Amino acid sequence: MIKTVNRGWLKRQVEKGKMESLCNYSFDPMTDGIEYGDKKWRQARLQIRQYDENDKLVNDDWIEGMANFTDWDFHTKSGCAWQTEDGLIHLIIHSNESHTLRFKQN
Repeated sequence: MIKTVNRGWLKRQVEKGKMESLCNYSFDPMTDGIEYGDKKWRQARLQIRQYDENDKLVNDDWIEGMANFTDWDFHTKSGCAWQTEDGLIHLIIHSNESHTLRFKQN
């Protein structure tokens, strides 16, 4: 059985540090490059980006080696999330990016 996952709830789990992520693929149309995930589970975290009054990025706390998600990743119009029987959560951010998430393993 597959069940839909509320992306707002999923974002809160990431914010709380409860999730790990595996990047399935990410396509950057600016470079025409497809990057497939390295098949390594990484700590998922919510990346904070701050912009000035002209929408110029002034702070970006991206951390190397972690799965850095932004608030936007959980609110895209074309995105969705679902959970499969094995407990894995599949997150489609948009047609160019997909992740599998799970609760952190102890």
